[in-house]
Amino acid sequence: AVCDSCAKAEEHLKYGRPAEAKESALKALASGIDRDDPAWGRAAAVINKVSSLVISSDVPGPEKESCTIEKGDSLLKIALDAGTTVDMLMRINGFSTSSPVIHPGRTLKVFKGNWRVEISKKRFKLYLYDGENLFKAYNIGLGRQDKVPAGEYEIDVKKKDPAWSKDGRQV
Repeated sequence: AVCDSCAKAEEHLKYGRPAEAKESALKALASGIDRDDPAWGRAAAVINKVSSLVISSDVPGPEKESCTIEKGDSLLKIALDAGTTVDMLMRINGFSTSSPVIHPGRTLKVFKGNWRVEISKKRFKLYLYDGENLFKAYNIGLGRQDKVPAGEYEIDVKKKDPAWSKDGRQV
């Protein structure tokens, strides 16, 4: 039954039915299969593709809501109100990074999610969840073994391409 759901998800994706593909893939994951099972990986791959489509195009998704720009609004204000980032607003709405101008009365798509991140040190994976549903799975690298203690953390600041140093050298 799990393989059937995976095959169905892959078929929906192949024929341009992303919502149905995601539904079938989530059904496969909800069946209780282990993350080390190849079927789990197949379902997660479909979810990754659908999520990438939804966040980088006008493909509809249940997470996308419409927002009408009002006088005095800015991309930053709209992003903060929606719990998202300016980069995400620009990507979803097809803004050029050189001229992200907004005008009152225009409708934007806003991606709202209930985000949670889970990291598996054993599998070298980062799982991004929207509520209880997997949104994307990423391969990650980790520092030296056991340098990062297990636990729950809250992200305070997101920095794009942060500067860091190692052994006194800027990397």
